[in-house]
Amino acid sequence: FIPLLPALCTAANAAAAAAAAAAGADGAGAADAAAPAAAGDGRTPGFKPPWLPRLCQFGSPLLRLHNEVVAFCRMLEPTAEEVESRARSMRTVVEVVHSIWPQAEVLVFGSYETGLYTPASDTDIVVCRAGLNDPT
Repeated sequence: FIPLLPALCTAANAAAAAAAAAAGADGAGAADAAAPAAAGDGRTPGFKPPWLPRLCQFGSPLLRLHNEVVAFCRMLEPTAEEVESRARSMRTVVEVVHSIWPQAEVLVFGSYETGLYTPASDTDIVVCRAGLNDPT
């Protein structure tokens, strides 16, 4: 993967990185302006991730790789709206479970519980102490 990064750092991306550096410390404005040019679904040949212009300013392939991993993780972080939406959904599930089995306990596990979920992740729950003896 590392050898591909220098090939992706074209003159246009290097110019965008220089503009980003001139725009400010994080270069968000110039990178955002370059984002429409990098549109695509990530599976088409020649796809360039939206954070690429900011990575081209780094000479070290390892530093570029590190920064690409950090940018990818930030892209997958849930927004405040997504966090609230999932929390609201979980409150609704708990309310419904308690309306059916008032003594039940709803436990959340998996990526949602650890905070490592992505926008496409499901939410894993288990209902305990519902008073059902027959698991069938």
